[in-house]
Amino acid sequence: MKKFLFITLLALIYSVGGYAQDHTELLEGAKAKFAAGEYKSAELKLDTYIQLSGDTSQSSLLTNIKMCLNILSKADAERTANGFSDAAREYYEMILEYNPDDANVKQILADWPTPVEGATYVEETNGLNMKMIFVEGGTFMMGADDIIKDESLNAALRDAHPKHEVTLSSYYIGETEVTQRQWTIVMGTTINDLAAEAKRPANSVGDNIPIYYVTWEQASQFCEKLSQLTGKKYVLPTEAQWEFAARGGNKSRGGVYSGGNTIDGLGWTKETSGKRVHPVAEAFRNDLDIYDMSGNVQEWCSDWYEDKYQAGPQTDPQGPSWSSTKVYRGGDYQNGQNRARVEHRLHDRPYDQIESQERTVGFRVACLID
Repeated sequence: MKKFLFITLLALIYSVGGYAQDHTELLEGAKAKFAAGEYKSAELKLDTYIQLSGDTSQSSLLTNIKMCLNILSKADAERTANGFSDAAREYYEMILEYNPDDANVKQILADWPTPVEGATYVEETNGLNMKMIFVEGGTFMMGADDIIKDESLNAALRDAHPKHEVTLSSYYIGETEVTQRQWTIVMGTTINDLAAEAKRPANSVGDNIPIYYVTWEQASQFCEKLSQLTGKKYVLPTEAQWEFAARGGNKSRGGVYSGGNTIDGLGWTKETSGKRVHPVAEAFRNDLDIYDMSGNVQEWCSDWYEDKYQAGPQTDPQGPSWSSTKVYRGGDYQNGQNRARVEHRLHDRPYDQIESQERTVGFRVACLID
């Protein structure tokens, strides 16, 4: 009603002002506003023009204006609610199908966040405050040495052979394991919900404590939802990406644990944890300023498990095409320090809730660079 009265008043003003016979100015103004992406103003001007002139040939333009106004409203609402999601981006791109000249929408899409190679960043969408560490691509030797004199260690690393050369492209990886707070922001559930599903006690609860009792499937769903929220490509790290980051990437000073040769101060295992999961980033950082890649909670990788590596040099390996279990890495607070070594591997079914309480598995995310 208010809109009708406004258009009627505007028409009266134009009539009294001598525009009754020539309404070109209104039409041109509507077109200019449309091109500029000022859809409300364009709609009012064109509505008034059609009412005054009776020119119905501009009805298709009016339909386009109203369509853009409707889509823009949906796009802005989606971005407000869910950040830089795929849905929001699709809405903005749809506007350009109706109005390719919309400079405002073009600028929004040009500014759409993507990782900048070489720059560590903080993912702040919905208050996540998730710091992502840039890992410059490089070449390293993946796996365990072929000759290990310690029999118990040799047994623990039996599937980490043969040691082989791997070359990786650059990527990002989480500074810490995904916390319970971050999990709840993205997934809407809590550690208590996961513990109930796993029929296990939630012994460690807190915003900055890693999420655990997570299946591989659930961890992958987190990455998918985070990608939708941000417009970036978040994934579970491959086993090679995980190990390269744990070793310190191109900044590595060596060490059997992530950051050195003794577990004290570097990670939370049976020997150091006090039998509890600790908040993230309480231990020392490794050479890339990443925390907790040795101990605390074990971490899912994207790869299917195979009991030996392929021999020979590889570039950006993704693991076998299929097996019955998925890899997880890093050791945890309930098991001994051998499991916290950077080359140690474990595996479990990806889709079932973890059966054994000792297998306290969480994850950290990686972000791929286009």
